[in-house]
Amino acid sequence: MKRIACLLALLLLLIGPTASAEQDYDDLYVSILGLSAVGPAYDEDFDDLPEAAQALYVAAIFDMEMRCGGLCTFFCNEGPAVATRVSDSLRLLELDAIADAYEDFVEANGLDLETLEPFTIDFYESGESFAEEYADLWASYPFDDFDQAYLQHWEKLDLEGKMLDFAVAHPEAFGP
Repeated sequence: MKRIACLLALLLLLIGPTASAEQDYDDLYVSILGLSAVGPAYDEDFDDLPEAAQALYVAAIFDMEMRCGGLCTFFCNEGPAVATRVSDSLRLLELDAIADAYEDFVEANGLDLETLEPFTIDFYESGESFAEEYADLWASYPFDDFDQAYLQHWEKLDLEGKMLDFAVAHPEAFGP
């Protein structure tokens, strides 16, 4: 899989702006997910990946969660192992405005990223009551404001373009 990712990075370098940026990002995203089957929470070797690979992985997971369900969903699904790495990863990708907004949200709402205790909903054990529990949790924080700001920053900063450029500039992320 790492060889495929490396070839993809090389291909991105060679084809440049002539390809569809959306398709390029989709391909990059698939390659990023191939870097770790389970991410930093369960992959004992995650910290052995190059810093660029870790940053791409965390930023891709964060972006996916943000666009699929927003910050509350991200906190519930990913937990501390990813949440504690978001700011540094975004900053490495030169997405400082998103990192700043994330840090401001965490600080303003007194969240402990090391535990994310309020977001430990057991979707399986709670059965159908999880929807009510999730709705109450979502209503407890100003997620709408952050989610809207994220989408504005996402477009303005060209998150997909930044990730593509970063991947091309850091082929070491995908192996030797």
